[in-house]
Amino acid sequence: AGTSMAGRVALLARGKLLAAGLHRTPALAQWIAAPAVQLQVARENGRAFSSTQVSKAKGKGKADDGKADKAKVASEASDQKAVEEASQVAMQHFRTTSGIMADVDPCTHRSTDVGKVYPLPKKTIEGVFPEGLAGLMHKMLFGQTRRRHGPDKNANHWYDAILKEHPGVLIRKQAAHIISALYCASKTGTLKGSPNMQATPGFLLDGPPGTGKSMIVNHCVHWARSTGDWLVVFVPEPSRLVLGLGLFARGDGENANKIYQPEFAETILKQIQLSNGDKMKQIEFSGSEGANCSEAMNAFFLQNATAREKNAVSVLVNVMKALKTQTAFPLLVAVDEINSLRGISNYMDLNMKPIPASDVVLAEIFGRFLEADYARGVVLGAATRTGLYQNVPLPPFNRKPIQVSGISRDELKNFLTFQQNMGELYTPVTDELLDYLFFVTSGRWVDLERMTGSELFNLGLNNNPKQKKIGKWFRATKGGYSRLITA
Repeated sequence: AGTSMAGRVALLARGKLLAAGLHRTPALAQWIAAPAVQLQVARENGRAFSSTQVSKAKGKGKADDGKADKAKVASEASDQKAVEEASQVAMQHFRTTSGIMADVDPCTHRSTDVGKVYPLPKKTIEGVFPEGLAGLMHKMLFGQTRRRHGPDKNANHWYDAILKEHPGVLIRKQAAHIISALYCASKTGTLKGSPNMQATPGFLLDGPPGTGKSMIVNHCVHWARSTGDWLVVFVPEPSRLVLGLGLFARGDGENANKIYQPEFAETILKQIQLSNGDKMKQIEFSGSEGANCSEAMNAFFLQNATAREKNAVSVLVNVMKALKTQTAFPLLVAVDEINSLRGISNYMDLNMKPIPASDVVLAEIFGRFLEADYARGVVLGAATRTGLYQNVPLPPFNRKPIQVSGISRDELKNFLTFQQNMGELYTPVTDELLDYLFFVTSGRWVDLERMTGSELFNLGLNNNPKQKKIGKWFRATKGGYSRLITA
């Protein structure tokens, strides 16, 4: 009975993994086929009634038919539970032995996971990143050049246009080093770790465009929020603060050249409140809106539109001051495109001359590095090397910024294999394909995503956005290549 139960559990578990597209991994297939492992799964995770117990219950006569039925129902329920647990065991074995996948929870990542890929499900992105993702990764996943054209426009629907169903994040060596240092800072209260943080208030990432700087920022933010210990202020696209978008107002008197942006300030306050929850209740607030930051922000949100427009920037400034002086929680201020906040904005002064980004109040707050001076905070900034601000230097620093280069060939292989296992890549991962992609992309993650997302390299991919079935390939094939392949 035990052996047959093991075979049934393993067979059902294998069926689930086949449906998930994970059967392509030889290590996982061999593990499922191993009889010893099947028996171990049945003994450790089965916990089911054996067939002999059911037959004994039936043999007691018609009076015991009810007991037999209950035993049968319990047996089926336990079988289902055994299948779920067997699937989890198989997935854990796949993650730890295949060398490709890491655990979904970034809190479990270690230095030995460098080069692996961990899944980032759509629901996780929706819950952990209310601000959206940093860098071109957002466009790769959601098909949008910018998160929103204006503040709060389609704020609740930006994740509905996702192109990939099973995105993943490559664990880079730089991310592992930063997470190690952040862990030491949160547990010991000292800025130690690798790399050393004693001479700097945080980390700056620099490197060629498309090498994954923003992906490292996303990984670190995901880790900090998953721990539950950190206050996190995440600004994934600060260049919008200096592009002249949204409603703005000028200052009075000697502050006539100052630019105040109430719509952006209100959006950032909502994101801070949504992502940090009850922690803000323990942060004292110096303004008149409330005794703590949570009360102050709630009172601000209850004001009418005119009052919110008038008070949004001042409330955000006071909240950031409170976060600057608090010591109850470690604070991570993650700012992508941080060098865009050190250049010239698209706003004009009264003489029609460009206003520097330092005179844009919100840009000045989030563009700080050495002058940030957080009592228990760390700044994580990444440079942008594309677009208008690619040549703007980083903020002043004491230690050389962390240089992020392209991914290695082994990392490229792991990432492509992950895409294939998740059903996102249909082209076989051969040495010829790896050599070609590594040569053409120079290890740049963005170029790799673009090429594997193209129907030229991925013949079975149907990656058209929802409600946007357009393009010459779609029209020529009347529905995409996936229809032709399955026909």
